[in-house]
Amino acid sequence: ECAPLAKTGGLADVVGTLPKSLAALGIDARVVMPYHRVIKDHYADDVSHLFSFSVDLGWRSQYVGVEKLVCGDVTVYLIDNEFYFGDKIYRGGFAEGEQFAFFTRAVLEALPMLDFSPDILHCNDWHTAMLPMLIKTHYGKTGLDSIKTLLTIHNIAFQGKFDFAFFSDLFGVPDRYYTPEFIELNGSASFLKAGCVFADRLSTVSPSYAGEICGSDYGEGLEGILSARRHELSGILNGIDSIVFNL
Repeated sequence: ECAPLAKTGGLADVVGTLPKSLAALGIDARVVMPYHRVIKDHYADDVSHLFSFSVDLGWRSQYVGVEKLVCGDVTVYLIDNEFYFGDKIYRGGFAEGEQFAFFTRAVLEALPMLDFSPDILHCNDWHTAMLPMLIKTHYGKTGLDSIKTLLTIHNIAFQGKFDFAFFSDLFGVPDRYYTPEFIELNGSASFLKAGCVFADRLSTVSPSYAGEICGSDYGEGLEGILSARRHELSGILNGIDSIVFNL
């Protein structure tokens, strides 16, 4: 989600304002997000179609449309699929896992086709936390292996946990990764655990929260990997858009 295009909570404000702030510093930061129904309803006239292709998700071949929308100084790429993004922003349960497994695969397949080559992919929460793992385990020979990844944990309690058959089916993850060293977490496999293991750098929403999630009281089972990577975990206090919130 990304404000003002689609919003259910505070994550949208962060994703919407950070690229604007980076653009003001001369950094070309772009957003990739689902083409949700709410965006189609309000911004369709401003959206241009770039290209389309199919991506394999389990035994199914799914349509991927890549659209472009310019919001001020920020370019937004929209991943279109009516089945996955035609109703709610978050579908809940297994359906939400499949929704963002599709989004992850679509983004990785689309990146080499864009007229833009990012140096860094900034992933937010569990929904995109499989991206760093797949870049290193599945897409190393596609030219994506030079991209560095940053995972920001906004709420560590939401971990994207599903059975390993889900990861094997939709991502093609080999059995050897279903261990506590990699993606296993309390008997399930976790999107967020994968991101914590494979992302090049980790961040969270404040210095104090960065310290808290490295301990057993607030780590939600991830304190081991986070404390081991404490030197690569930064706590950066969320800012505020002083124009939007100037009431």
